[in-house]
Amino acid sequence: MSGKTWGLDVGSTGIKAVELTRTWQGYRVTDYSYLPIRTLNQEEKREVELQALRKVFPKSEKGRDGLIVAIASHRTMVHRVSLPFQDRKRNQQVVKFEVEPLLPIPAEQVVVDFYLPKQNQNSRSALVFAVPKEDLKEQLSLMQEAGLDPESTICEAMALFWMVKNLGMNTSGALLDVGHEKTTMIAWKGKTLTLARSIPIGGATLSRALEQSLKMAPQEGRNLLERGKLSTEGQAAITPALGRLTDEVRRTLISHESAAEGHPVENIFLTGGCAAVPGVENILSAELERPVATLEIEKKWPSLIRDVPKEYHNGSERYHNHSKESLSNNELCSVCFR
Repeated sequence: MSGKTWGLDVGSTGIKAVELTRTWQGYRVTDYSYLPIRTLNQEEKREVELQALRKVFPKSEKGRDGLIVAIASHRTMVHRVSLPFQDRKRNQQVVKFEVEPLLPIPAEQVVVDFYLPKQNQNSRSALVFAVPKEDLKEQLSLMQEAGLDPESTICEAMALFWMVKNLGMNTSGALLDVGHEKTTMIAWKGKTLTLARSIPIGGATLSRALEQSLKMAPQEGRNLLERGKLSTEGQAAITPALGRLTDEVRRTLISHESAAEGHPVENIFLTGGCAAVPGVENILSAELERPVATLEIEKKWPSLIRDVPKEYHNGSERYHNHSKESLSNNELCSVCFR
């Protein structure tokens, strides 16, 4: 395996790319790019994405080998299924039939893979991830048009879980990655991923709440959130929207903790572009009645991002410090759609 690998996230508001390099001290971010995307229609957005990708990965230069692409959580369906075998290869032959009754579309229209932790030798309960073929085709077509050939396409939830594991967070917990269009939620116990979910509430919801409540012009609310500066009135304006997110998280936790494969979730961590919005931690912590704190990677793994400017520490670095090392961990690399 090469000592360097790029992770790439084509998000709704920007393209984020991070290169990790293996050193004798561990992994370090050695290159990074963030290019914002502000377009309204889909055709214009694709052209902007292509231009951004070509700028980040010039022809015959960086990132042409060892590229890992994450597919967004809202494009992924996740179900817990009991598989018939312990052997992964045998389960791969039947997993689509096992999950078919749970899918909202025909099984022949999806690509399926699954996560079955090795440390639970006596359990055959797996998290099955299904991605519509059209969504996967769209993403790979964008890569091909940009002259890129990803080595792997992995689900966002597994990428986030890799980050959690490598930060040494081995007790029970949950992570909310609050992006612009959605929030990705995962939970784990020890070294096992136990929950993955996409919640259709994110920064855009908070922006609209600000603009409607404080009579702001379109995009002004988003600009305030991105700067992480909110007045007392602004914090009050986003509280109802955060309440919707809290309700979804609470219902998810109740269902998860009461399930046979569930467990108590003692701590919740925040990451993503909206994690730095003033008041978010306190509002969520009070509503969920359990500790909620921003995930501070620079404290848990300072060598990883010591070469990254401070202004990026709350957002861009977390996207793909986690994507890269799916390669070196067979358990995570196994959940791959390409």
